[in-house]
Amino acid sequence: MRGRKTALMPVLASDEQVEVEKLVRSTTAKAGLVKRPRAVLLVSQGNTLKQVAQTVDLSVAHVSKWCRRFIAAPPGKRMEALRDKKGRGRKPLFSPSSANERHQDRL
Repeated sequence: MRGRKTALMPVLASDEQVEVEKLVRSTTAKAGLVKRPRAVLLVSQGNTLKQVAQTVDLSVAHVSKWCRRFIAAPPGKRMEALRDKKGRGRKPLFSPSSANERHQDRL
């Protein structure tokens, strides 16, 4: 195996292992919610960060970030750590109700 071994070695509990494998095989989950658990799973199996980054199509920094976030989370909340935090993404410029009000005066 080429690449530097990482000090980040997530150890998955049996129930987490089952849930991660279920997410990785999912065909209806969002891509981000599949890549992150897959990256953690591959790192826990002993792959280097570089190998995992190439396999999962993420940067080495992002693989490292998600592994650190997974390891730092308390035992019951580790799968939650792989989800997006609240408030992420672009905020809407106009609310749907104000858009309807604007178009009413044109009729």
